[in-house]
Amino acid sequence: MTTAAKPTTIRVDETLKAQANEILGSIGLSYNAYVVLATHQLVNQRRIPFEMVAASETKEPGLLPEEA
Repeated sequence: MTTAAKPTTIRVDETLKAQANEILGSIGLSYNAYVVLATHQLVNQRRIPFEMVAASETKEPGLLPEEA
């Protein structure tokens, strides 16, 4: 049994969304489909579907330890 999808609005930087759309388009996904897939992963795994790491004070902000 499926339920009706409810429209949702999210705010994303135009440049970031354009970059994401370019990548997603190359693999045949829309931005909306990606958001739905990521949301399914969140619910199924009960966690954010990617690693989240706080930057240390001695490393560049936003870089994972292996990238710094």
